[in-house]
Amino acid sequence: MVCTNAWKVFIVDDEENLCSLLSDTLENEGFKVAFAKDAEKGYRQILTFKPDVALLDVEVPKMGGFELCALLRKNYTTKNIPIIMLTVRASEIDKVAGLNAGADDYMIKPFSNRELVARIKSVLRRVKRKEINSKIKIESFCLDLDSRSAFVNKKRVELRPKEFDLLYLFLCNPNEVLRKEFIIQNIFESVSDVNVRTLDAHIKNLRHQLGNYGEHIETVFKLGYKFIAKKEIGKAKC
Repeated sequence: MVCTNAWKVFIVDDEENLCSLLSDTLENEGFKVAFAKDAEKGYRQILTFKPDVALLDVEVPKMGGFELCALLRKNYTTKNIPIIMLTVRASEIDKVAGLNAGADDYMIKPFSNRELVARIKSVLRRVKRKEINSKIKIESFCLDLDSRSAFVNKKRVELRPKEFDLLYLFLCNPNEVLRKEFIIQNIFESVSDVNVRTLDAHIKNLRHQLGNYGEHIETVFKLGYKFIAKKEIGKAKC
């Protein structure tokens, strides 16, 4: 009974029986579910699956749940995904460690299926309330994340998906040098299929679409690119 517009949940846990049980429970509630048995595979699959919420076991193999949580928070494409840590550890120190890593909630095993579903729906409600007015504004630039629309000096600019993602990444990191490797990792789902020349071509196209405003994107020799801004985020209006 999974609906076509179902919320997507990704589980990273090496307990196969638990993953199967959780999948059945969540799918019966209308969620679409996928899972991985270790943190490295989980990270790669989360980038492509793009879940609405992630459930991470603290002691999952290869990296660990806390490390995976922190890594997801560093990647701009996954940094806003609600994360619920799953663990048998009940100490306050472990709970604090999970929250410090960027987790939104923390559940102690064993837990009831009803409580898990309630926690998931709770974090999703909190996130959606924050996204009601999801706009990024800096100087003459404004991005509407809900409609994926870009505006420059209050005029709409037609951008291709990767161009939009690039501009979003730049606006989130004004006046910071972004290495080409970092940009590739955060923009492209399959990093192995992308090279520096491909990135340079996308940057060139983005600059062209922005016209004179493309000068805000500076090339940093042998390193990458930097978006030059004199004002703080939030000054412009779409």
